[in-house]
Amino acid sequence: MAEILSVYTDNILRKGGMKSLAEVNKEEEHMKMIVQLFTHLVDKDLFVEVYRSYLGKRLLNEKSQSVDQERTMISLVKMSCGPAFTKKLEGMLNDLALAHEEAKNYDKHRGA
Repeated sequence: MAEILSVYTDNILRKGGMKSLAEVNKEEEHMKMIVQLFTHLVDKDLFVEVYRSYLGKRLLNEKSQSVDQERTMISLVKMSCGPAFTKKLEGMLNDLALAHEEAKNYDKHRGA
């Protein structure tokens, strides 16, 4: 069940994954429902590991709808289960932001 929920979450957060959820409010409602289901899972660790794998693929391949939605999902899981579950996930988003900043600095330096 944990893997199925992770795949469903990936479909919602992926670009073009759930076209019927075009409105941000509906996506947030779905994320809240996912977290409610997540709280009832027995193997939460498995969900987080599978989710982390999909998150990495979305971020590296630039397939995520938005980083803000990713942060929202992670914060909902964090509120539900605490920061220990989301430490690696938050680190991935922070590393991505740092990489974009460094790329901008490099381009600026190279162009000057």
